[in-house]
Amino acid sequence: FQLDSFHIMPKLDISHHKLFTGHKQSVYTVAKDGDEGFFTAGSEGLIVHWPNANEDDGKVFARLPESVFSIYFDETNQTMMAGGQHGNLYILKKGESAKIIKKHESSIFWIGRYQDHYVSCAGDGYIKSWDSRGDRISQKKLSNKSLRCGSINQEELWVSGSEGRLWELDSDLEIITSHRLGTDSWFAVDRFNDWVFAVGRDAKLHRWNRLFLDESIQNAHWYSIHALKVSPLGEFLVTGSMDKSIRVWRPESLKPLASVYSDDENGHKSSVNAVVWLDENTFVSASDDAMVRCWKLSYSK
Repeated sequence: FQLDSFHIMPKLDISHHKLFTGHKQSVYTVAKDGDEGFFTAGSEGLIVHWPNANEDDGKVFARLPESVFSIYFDETNQTMMAGGQHGNLYILKKGESAKIIKKHESSIFWIGRYQDHYVSCAGDGYIKSWDSRGDRISQKKLSNKSLRCGSINQEELWVSGSEGRLWELDSDLEIITSHRLGTDSWFAVDRFNDWVFAVGRDAKLHRWNRLFLDESIQNAHWYSIHALKVSPLGEFLVTGSMDKSIRVWRPESLKPLASVYSDDENGHKSSVNAVVWLDENTFVSASDDAMVRCWKLSYSK
């Protein structure tokens, strides 16, 4: 028997890069700033800007009078859109007075930009679109239950929530297709190439092809999964859960690659609510423990 050569698969390591402190209560949402930093917001109403992932010197961008469940920063016009617990939309731009609009009748859980306008979905079951001034373009009631998440990818808009259904919508918010994906609530959805990923109350990681056939399911966490994001180039997928853990996966195989648990030295001590990728090997997580953490991925043998 002669062994000419063999290949050892490299191991993916996840290392704690930086802790960002300053929030006093739960952090619900995080968004990139279009440069090297990011924004965080949560139950105390503070929106904090962290200009660099290597420095923990955050600056308060805004103080809002209610909990903030969703933010979207438009780097083209340097404008922050924030969704509040009571359905208020805040349009925030440095040097200008904040504009406050009663956009929904309950919490705004997701905001994004679709083509030349913004969209929001909320606990009232409505999805609404509006311009940079906050003036309504169109709206549609999709469900009698809460809409919790959305994804915009390759000029496609997807929305899901507590009904267990996912809707594909056009720019006028008319339904192109809808798919019954189960009976559990979905808390996050993302797209990459021809795959659709979703997570929610059943604590599993789901993947479908573009036609929502050939579903793959992976047992992912112990409790509800609140966060899901595919890395910019699609090499990794990260999930964050109510069980306080973070896990990194291979999108094409749903193979788990690395994990961080609450009993790890730098693990979150409460529910992980949001994640965002800063680059292909760096992501940020936010938690009910009021901590925001940056993580780095690297390979070792």
